[in-house]
Amino acid sequence: MLKFISYFDSLVFGSELKEVKFSSDTAVTMTFVVGGTEALSATYTPTAQGTVIVYALDEVFAASRVSAVSVCSIRLANAAGENAEVSFTCIQCSAIINASAAAYLEQFFLIGTCSNRKKTAPGRQERFWLYHTGDARTLVRTCKYIDDAGQITSSAYSYPETVPAGQLKEIAFMADDFAVEGKTLFRIDWSDGIRYLTYEVDTRHDIDAMHFEFENIFGLLDDITYFGLRETELQAEMETGMLNGRWVNQKLKTYQTVKVHSGYLSRDEYMPYMAFVSSPQKMLLDENGGKTAVVITEQETKYDNDNSAMADFNITFRRDVDAMSVSLRARIFDSTFDNTFN
Repeated sequence: MLKFISYFDSLVFGSELKEVKFSSDTAVTMTFVVGGTEALSATYTPTAQGTVIVYALDEVFAASRVSAVSVCSIRLANAAGENAEVSFTCIQCSAIINASAAAYLEQFFLIGTCSNRKKTAPGRQERFWLYHTGDARTLVRTCKYIDDAGQITSSAYSYPETVPAGQLKEIAFMADDFAVEGKTLFRIDWSDGIRYLTYEVDTRHDIDAMHFEFENIFGLLDDITYFGLRETELQAEMETGMLNGRWVNQKLKTYQTVKVHSGYLSRDEYMPYMAFVSSPQKMLLDENGGKTAVVITEQETKYDNDNSAMADFNITFRRDVDAMSVSLRARIFDSTFDNTFN
């Protein structure tokens, strides 16, 4: 008899797709469909006990998905004409989280960190992603201010459009968007009635901080800023050769080696930096919104389990400054011959 022995919940993370197990009396063809596209189709012969275990479906999903959230199905068919099928929704996730996807989404937005607190500053781009199951939800933003007299006030805004279940929605903003003349914004709270996310606005940092865009564990774009000390070293690579009996630079490549520090962080603050250093894709953002891919050559992370201690994340990366190449014409003879022949 063809049947599933173990399969997945109706909502799962991609990292949970380790194995699926089923039983059959004859050979079974299994088809794994991701977002309406066939990602895997193979025929398996059961063991003597009549079981089949298929591993590494998480890798198949990661290579086949076209969005962060996909509707998936596993279909079975054997030579006896029996069929079985399970369907589920899968959220891309490169990390192993010790909670189910449903439980995680009842507490956190899709920001790639198991924390409800982040730090921001004027001039810094921020974003997070909404996804949930169940009823539609209303997103509420609450801003808190302090004036010169030390009086604290707040302003709440409910977004008129509700967010339906099963829809992935990006929320992008800057603290500057909510500035009020004569008051200093120090906190931004977001909530959909179940989850909350707090941004603490730090106005003490220099605008010269370095901003990065990266792909978080859910395959979604996220942002991070390094506020601490920055050390820059200009380096050059040169190739030399002979031309008309003289040594010349045939190729000159200049680049910067930059080391940036996060500054000392509390336990709540360092979670986004842990997500950033493990991201497969990182882009440096300039003041005009331009993006430059960076290659991290070294990273240093220091933190411990003492709640009174502060964490520090340092990265070293390279970025191109400019490039100059000189193409030399092919020459018939070398410079020992008369130049007439060159």
